[in-house]
Amino acid sequence: MYHVIANPVAGRKKVNQTYVETLKYLKEASIEHILYETKEYEDPLQVAKQIDKAYPNGGKMIVIGGDGTINEVINGLTNLSKWEIGIIPAGSGNDIAAKLNIPIKKPLEALNLILNGEAKEMDLIDVNGMKCINIAGSGIDIDVLMRFEKYTKLKGKFRYFWALLMTILTFKWHEFEISVDDGEFFKMSGFITAACNGSSYGGGIRICPESIVDDGYMDYVFAKKIKKITIPYYLIQLMKGKINRYSFYIHQLCKKIVYRSDKEFYFNVDGKIIKSNYFECKILPKGIAIYR
Repeated sequence: MYHVIANPVAGRKKVNQTYVETLKYLKEASIEHILYETKEYEDPLQVAKQIDKAYPNGGKMIVIGGDGTINEVINGLTNLSKWEIGIIPAGSGNDIAAKLNIPIKKPLEALNLILNGEAKEMDLIDVNGMKCINIAGSGIDIDVLMRFEKYTKLKGKFRYFWALLMTILTFKWHEFEISVDDGEFFKMSGFITAACNGSSYGGGIRICPESIVDDGYMDYVFAKKIKKITIPYYLIQLMKGKINRYSFYIHQLCKKIVYRSDKEFYFNVDGKIIKSNYFECKILPKGIAIYR
């Protein structure tokens, strides 16, 4: 039996179409399943908690949604090791599905991978007790996102362009004290940093093309200070997955990263923005089994 969690908020019309196709196939093929349709952003977390409590021995689960929905679900499953999870991509960002070679625009192919494939173990990242399946980090990307959400009267690409422009004009370098694998803390100042299990976020921003999801390590990346006038150019390189070619880009495999600061700062965990002055990221080897 499959427990199917669908989040209509995840990708608007996209998730509704994917939801219809997936449920139609399951019904026509007489595949036993229970549907849990969520209505609010954090509902997948609560639904997953309820399922986990009702089925302590675990089972098989299908998540229809994007990276944020998947994050909510895995954080709701206390007995995560007892569950096998399939992903039907239907969010505004489907970066972890893309990394795992799960078909993005073909829901029935993704479903076939679940019904006839094998759930394979992969790593997770623990961020202050919160599970992260893809990427956690801080920097200019969060600044742009927060401004984008603020400029509700603007529409389309101009809204994003304006958010980016205002961010660059008022941008202040992000400063942290960082420790990698319990080493001594060192001060860093730059425009973006992340602890990576996956390669991209935000719908294709390829911050760490080299990452491997099941190697028992996470990738620490940091882009140091550059001339502000060059930020737009290097943001384009970031989106193209070419940021790792430049000398200001630091990349290191590790199992633990600690970020701290005198002041609270924002951290993006699979698209969820949280705030603290201390973030501890630890690798959780083979923390989850995903059909891929």
